[in-house]
Amino acid sequence: MRQSSAAPYTRAVLFDEMTASFHKSAHTLLRLASTVTESEGLKARELAEVGNSLAQLAPYIDEYVFSYCGPFDSALDESDERHFYMEREWRVRGDVRFTLTDVERVVLPREYGSSFRSELPVFEGQLSFPG
Repeated sequence: MRQSSAAPYTRAVLFDEMTASFHKSAHTLLRLASTVTESEGLKARELAEVGNSLAQLAPYIDEYVFSYCGPFDSALDESDERHFYMEREWRVRGDVRFTLTDVERVVLPREYGSSFRSELPVFEGQLSFPG
């Protein structure tokens, strides 16, 4: 499964390869399963069942697993702007309904403080600036 390039083999590359392989296998088995007939025997029917199971599992994995995963580049320095995944974000299915009065604290870089205050003058929660 190894990519043919000089780039380092990272967890992100492995994850991408495994995801692509899973989907390719699921679609291949589904395609094969759709061609199986009763007369082809037990092994062919078992293959069809596996194909159908994987085809049903693939959308579930996409929605409930992959949609909660973010790319991770461990080579980035913690101060790099692309190091956003370290925000420790939370995710839920569907919408989270809230109003500005539900927000207790906003943490953002100091250089955005003035524009935040001017764009949201009604915000009454705490505005914090890291380090």
